[in-house]
Amino acid sequence: MSNFSLALEMFEKTLEINLKLSFCDQTQFPVLYNNIGQMHFHLEHFRLALENYNKALDSALKTLRKDHMYFAQIYDNIGLIYKAAGDQVTAIEYFEKSFAIQSTNLPSNHPSIPIVRNMLDKARKALK
Repeated sequence: MSNFSLALEMFEKTLEINLKLSFCDQTQFPVLYNNIGQMHFHLEHFRLALENYNKALDSALKTLRKDHMYFAQIYDNIGLIYKAAGDQVTAIEYFEKSFAIQSTNLPSNHPSIPIVRNMLDKARKALK
């Protein structure tokens, strides 16, 4: 069993336990769904990764401010799925959402900003 498979199993068990707990901190669900999505991404289960990223997004919309930095991470991950699928237009849409959140919440010299800018540039070049 790969480390990603083992991590996926642990995240899924954690999610299952938290879903059963009525007193669970609801802000943990976006994190858990995002982590599950990342494990599926690394295992190249792209459909399952996107499904979990969307669950993370839906859950985050219920519990976090829309400009919360965690949305930037979810948007980056969704953008990477679309980029891997060759849908550069949709990838750009999500990378732009991530960039907008990061550029509003982070100092201009933060190392995350050039990373998302680079993802945007690569997706735009792939369109040409």
